[in-house]
Amino acid sequence: MPDHWWGVATFTFGLFVILDLTKWVPLRFWGATSGEHFVDTKQILNSVACLEENSSVQSSELCSNYVYGKSLLKTLNWLHVNPSQTPFLGFLFLGLLAVVLGIVSVKSGVSHLIYLAIVLSPPVLLLAERANFDILMVALVIFASLRSRQGRQFGSTLLLAIASLYKFYTTPLMFMQAIYTKKAVIRSSIIGVSAVITYLISNEILASRKLMNPTSGVSYNNGEGFGFNIWAGYLPRFKKFLPSEIGLAGYLLSSAILTFFVIGTFLYLRSKRVESPIYPINHDNLYRTFEYLLIVHLSCFFAGISIDYRLIFITTATVSYISSISTPGNRTAERNLLLGLLLVALWCTYPSNGLQIIGDFSLMVLTSLLVIQAARQRLFARKQLNQ
Repeated sequence: MPDHWWGVATFTFGLFVILDLTKWVPLRFWGATSGEHFVDTKQILNSVACLEENSSVQSSELCSNYVYGKSLLKTLNWLHVNPSQTPFLGFLFLGLLAVVLGIVSVKSGVSHLIYLAIVLSPPVLLLAERANFDILMVALVIFASLRSRQGRQFGSTLLLAIASLYKFYTTPLMFMQAIYTKKAVIRSSIIGVSAVITYLISNEILASRKLMNPTSGVSYNNGEGFGFNIWAGYLPRFKKFLPSEIGLAGYLLSSAILTFFVIGTFLYLRSKRVESPIYPINHDNLYRTFEYLLIVHLSCFFAGISIDYRLIFITTATVSYISSISTPGNRTAERNLLLGLLLVALWCTYPSNGLQIIGDFSLMVLTSLLVIQAARQRLFARKQLNQ
């Protein structure tokens, strides 16, 4: 596999094209294919046509089940994109996904075999096969992080504002953007823009809340998704043994499991002395990209139950973090642990024939580990600044 990001991207795009020409054989083998060509892009473009004809996406009789705001539809309508252009836009998304994977992986030092295991995992293939607009979202987040690292904080915020108007889960990241600037005027402007964008989309978030976050846990039962409250999906079979309603029991169980894993991960790091001393982070690589992607993953993780292809955020976050620790110090054990947890989380998903719970546990540990390490790095940086 090539050593430059554009070479990796070209290789990955070629692999996606071959899989598309063969109608995504792995997904058909797992019984996870949508059965339509770039179905998610097609549904979005159908909603664009509906918006143009009816000036509304509220009627389920006229429009597809579109659960986000109208900003994306209005943008596509302004660009005169219609359902007949689905193949073009779908292949464009495949190329964009290939670029994203090329950028975050080229400096990580992961082996070719592990890279292929990530690219060919069910969530990544499902994201590519459906040409879901989350590809655009992860690209906007990565490009925003790169602009931020160059000191272009306001430009980075504008990219995040566009992303938040299209899909809501990047909204918290806009406010976090203020951390990265030292100028009070720019910081105030970033917070102001973030507040305006949040106000503009708040009503649409409330309107689509039931579709984005099923309260019963049944719609994404038995691991067909991920999130803080995924454990509620396992509870209906134990309903007669529960002392309370499934909704309350699910949140209590999820809170207990999250607390257990956070404390357990922290104690594990202390026992192995992984956290001490803190190695310096190579900020010339992708550490800020890691922070951005991790925040978006946490937004998806806590906002509700997400479809498994949204694991692209924790995937790219993990690989970006590995890229930033590949040179300083000897952290082979940490890299191997992270990659092992990531692969288990990616492969033990919906088509794993009952192994989803293992993937959910692995994702919980991986998320806890990355959050703890990111928080410790922030505290370390502040301590160094004050010395």
